[in-house]
Amino acid sequence: MNAQSVLGWDWLWTDTEGTSFAAPIVSGAIALMMEHFRGQLGNTEIVKRMMNTANNQGHYSQIEIYGAGLLDLQPANDLVRGDLARTTA
Repeated sequence: MNAQSVLGWDWLWTDTEGTSFAAPIVSGAIALMMEHFRGQLGNTEIVKRMMNTANNQGHYSQIEIYGAGLLDLQPANDLVRGDLARTTA
């Protein structure tokens, strides 16, 4: 993940990257989805839905760098309907 962060006490902004920034973002996304789908989906279904809706096209198709792809909460949080079978199969 690429991000900007504060370096030291001087509030100097610097570019940084790595999975340590991705972990809290993915955890937060899962928490949002758990709240959004409370009573509709279980833990396994939420994770599958998040993985199946990740953008893994073009630049993000490099699995060794991006894993499942770029997190995309819009389709992941779409209402549960008939297409749910596709995400939980």
